[in-house]
Amino acid sequence: MWLLFEFHLNTNTKVRPKVHAPRLLGGTVGLYASRAPHRPLPIGLSCARLEAVQHDTLLLSCVDLVHGTPILDIKPYIPYDCVPEATVPSWVGQRLEHYRRHDDATDTDTDTDTDTDTGREELPLRVKFTEQLHHDLERCLPVLRFFQSVEHTKAAIAEVLAQDIRSPAMRSKSAVGEFGFCIDNLNVRFSVDDASRTCTVLGADPWRNYLD
Repeated sequence: MWLLFEFHLNTNTKVRPKVHAPRLLGGTVGLYASRAPHRPLPIGLSCARLEAVQHDTLLLSCVDLVHGTPILDIKPYIPYDCVPEATVPSWVGQRLEHYRRHDDATDTDTDTDTDTDTGREELPLRVKFTEQLHHDLERCLPVLRFFQSVEHTKAAIAEVLAQDIRSPAMRSKSAVGEFGFCIDNLNVRFSVDDASRTCTVLGADPWRNYLD
């Protein structure tokens, strides 16, 4: 089913006509040629799987929304929504092919691609975990809502970080050190070695804003 929602956590105060698309590794495209959340009307569209209906509650999976996202409307997914003969701009198709080919990559030493414009490798990051992260997840497991085990949580963290979620500014040479992102009730800390395309997950702590 389709979910129409509001990007309620946007922090932007100014809408720009062009954006740096993450999948372009810093390349610039027009706002309406992207799915950037920073829009004049901060409305998003997400396709989710309906798992079950319990009274007045819908149980969904494959939802790329954060906790508390306002849902504006719900529409059914129908076969007509899939258009096999649809085309996309060349830059979209090229990047999708690169990511599709390397989604299951586990070693950045094999099948390396380089962006001819930036000279940067396009492979997803290789994700490594520290012992501290393992201990932190065991400690935080009771406060998690969506994950029932340490290994399940680590798999989700790896899936997110492998795609290199850093903004173009964070990827710049001047932006070195520790980064963070939130998943479930966790604030996860990580660092990236761009030379080896390796992401090291340093640790995790409860995200206090969700524990009230």
